[in-house]
Amino acid sequence: LLSCQSGEQSQEICRLKEDFCTTKQLLQQSQSLAEEMKSKKESLERELKVLNEKVNKQNESLQKMQCAVSDLEKHQDSLQQLLQHKENTIEKLSIKLEGLESLESIVAQCECLKKEVEILSLRKTENEQLLDQFHSEKEGLMSKMSSLENALMMEQIKSNDRVTGVEAENEHLSMEIKKLRCVVEEKKH
Repeated sequence: LLSCQSGEQSQEICRLKEDFCTTKQLLQQSQSLAEEMKSKKESLERELKVLNEKVNKQNESLQKMQCAVSDLEKHQDSLQQLLQHKENTIEKLSIKLEGLESLESIVAQCECLKKEVEILSLRKTENEQLLDQFHSEKEGLMSKMSSLENALMMEQIKSNDRVTGVEAENEHLSMEIKKLRCVVEEKKH
């Protein structure tokens, strides 16, 4: 009877040892996976850093562009005031023209002023085109920044989820090994 019980205990110990070895292998595999995930996490963190740098550069470009747009808008206002002044001058000269004798001189002045108005109008049109271009580029930068920020947030969420899962699995396997060791020790005694 003792021999039979001893044989059964030996078989049980062998089975527990096999379970222990299997669990140990699983733990090693899990640790390897954890190392791999850690490496991937570090790689993702480097990528996230690059994305952050890109976002910062885009912010700097956007700020510069906003300053340039502001300067152009001020220049546009100045040109508009100057244009209005010239138009007022032409209107006054045109009124005086009817009652003045030196028509040729006044006409020449009017022609010069008209040319100046045309030049100013052309500059105004060019500035409006530049403003439209800057606004378009600004919208493009805002869209890029939004995409980069979304990608950055998604990568951070994915990275955190993966690492949390591997850590939980490692903790579970460690607990299983401790339990098996305790059972093996009890069987030996």
